[in-house]
Amino acid sequence: MKPGMQWPRLIVAMGVSGSGKTWLARELSAASGAQFVEADDFHPPENVARMRRGEALTDAQRAPWIDAIAGYLNQQLLAGQSCVLAYSGLRRGHRAKIRAVHPSTLFLHLEVPLSELRARLQQRQSHFMPHTLLESQFEALQAAHNEPDIIGLDGSVAPPAVLSQALAILRDTVDD
Repeated sequence: MKPGMQWPRLIVAMGVSGSGKTWLARELSAASGAQFVEADDFHPPENVARMRRGEALTDAQRAPWIDAIAGYLNQQLLAGQSCVLAYSGLRRGHRAKIRAVHPSTLFLHLEVPLSELRARLQQRQSHFMPHTLLESQFEALQAAHNEPDIIGLDGSVAPPAVLSQALAILRDTVDD
């Protein structure tokens, strides 16, 4: 990045569970100096309990979570703090709420084949989201039609290659 250039104030690493969004968001946060924000930290305890039991969330159950994330991001951005959010971004309406926080929001959508995600999630030990809910996330994921601020990334490649893709996109975005 050229000296004095600014990245978007809000970068969202999005994708279904196991796509690598948290890792990417942490790396982009470190590269940009923006605050890392983990959307999972905003789930109410009852949502976490539901997911632990293998129950998919409804849009109504996700609504307070989205509102909490958007409220926090709004506070941070008003205070002049740029953020990188790790967030599933499954629903179009929910993405619109996050997008409304700041006009220069950029979504980086990590796209990974279902078979690879299954393998990744079966190896993951410490997360409340069980691998059995993966299909429900794919069912809930609404395509990004007419959402030009969402850019797809090949999340099936090695992590350094994913980061390179994201950094190149951010450089191109800043250069525009």
